[in-house]
Amino acid sequence: MSVRFFGVIAVLVSLFWSASVHSDPYESRVPTKADRYTYSAKVLRVIDGDTVEADIDLGFHTWRRAERLRLARIDAPEIRGGSREKGFAAKKWLSELIEGQWLIVRTVADKSGRDSRGSFGRYLVELFYEGKNLNDELVKAGHARYRK
Repeated sequence: MSVRFFGVIAVLVSLFWSASVHSDPYESRVPTKADRYTYSAKVLRVIDGDTVEADIDLGFHTWRRAERLRLARIDAPEIRGGSREKGFAAKKWLSELIEGQWLIVRTVADKSGRDSRGSFGRYLVELFYEGKNLNDELVKAGHARYRK
């Protein structure tokens, strides 16, 4: 084998080793006050296309049980009234995907920097499951629209 081949292999091994050493999950950017809180949560049930009920692990052996969470930035059709069929389709899509599953919840800040609550007292959140933002996935699937 040529020296050039071994040189290329050495560079590739060096790059791989360097990337694996520096990909430590604890070595990340310094958080700022603008960062919101991120939690692990188990979805108990989906109430409608943009509201879920979940048990939230706050850390330090502290939990919020059966907390209702409103998905931020989006509106899904209501399960009552004229949009009933589309509302149930959105609920079904989300239920089949996450009901009973563990996912990541990130709260949304209001203008004063505190966790924001919607008009019914529900925390406004972004939901992440299997690496995807479910707020955006609902819109992509045609089950919700972005709020103006």
